[in-house]
Amino acid sequence: MGLYTCTAVAVLALVVGGGIERLLEAPKLASEKLAHAKDNEQHVRTLKAVVDRELGRKQNAMLEKALTQKRLEALDVALTKERQARENIDLHYRNLISAGRERLYVPVRKHKPSLNAGASGASGMGNGASTIADIDPAAAKRIFEVARDDEIEIEKLRALQGYICAIRRDAPNCESLSKQGTGRKERVSP
Repeated sequence: MGLYTCTAVAVLALVVGGGIERLLEAPKLASEKLAHAKDNEQHVRTLKAVVDRELGRKQNAMLEKALTQKRLEALDVALTKERQARENIDLHYRNLISAGRERLYVPVRKHKPSLNAGASGASGMGNGASTIADIDPAAAKRIFEVARDDEIEIEKLRALQGYICAIRRDAPNCESLSKQGTGRKERVSP
């Protein structure tokens, strides 16, 4: 046999041997490919579940944020309306008192005679019954200013509590506040 023949036989043996090896390894390779495909499929399902769960969380957070924003806007409208009504009532009574068409009276239990003979006084003293004292218009105006300042501070506290309850519905006293409304008590006219 010649050199070329030996080389051709060797090459042919290698090719046939490689083909046989491929034939023998093909089922193993196919099962590995199938296992990789199953792993990839499982990985895709896991990733989809994670993405869907996070998407649901984000959608719930966005919905809760929108609801909170609506609650805050409603609270702002209610408190603004309440403040304007209170300021209108206060202005009305201050104007009436300043014009002398309305007087501010307070109940009095004990009476000390005034050093000023022209000062407003109370009648019916001496029998232990409470009487009514007429307050000077300038003093009444100052009383209204103090009361207004107090109401402004109370309004700030109610607004803060309302904001907290709008943000954290499980905060203390939120349930009782939502049942009461804003908690504003109407003023009785003097």
